[in-house]
Amino acid sequence: DFIPTPDKDASIDDKLARCRHSDSGQYLRFAQSGIMYQNLLDYMFAYSNYTASEGKIVSTYTTSDQKTTDKYTYSVDGDTLTLNNDTYSRISFSDLK
Repeated sequence: DFIPTPDKDASIDDKLARCRHSDSGQYLRFAQSGIMYQNLLDYMFAYSNYTASEGKIVSTYTTSDQKTTDKYTYSVDGDTLTLNNDTYSRISFSDLK
């Protein structure tokens, strides 16, 4: 399965739970359920479980039976997300690729 089962106890920052797009062509969706979707320049996509609080995101996904954890720092200012120094604009769900 590409989409993981949401963690029941995921800590989610309500300001983060949106669809986003960067000028470099990356799309992100942070769902309220704790599932994160990434589309990297239209050539690779991934789903992961995530938690987000106090400016830190922990994302966990499995590929080839190997579990991987990524950590990010973030801030949200209005409709702009800064994630590890990259800037993302808020988009509607229908604009997500």
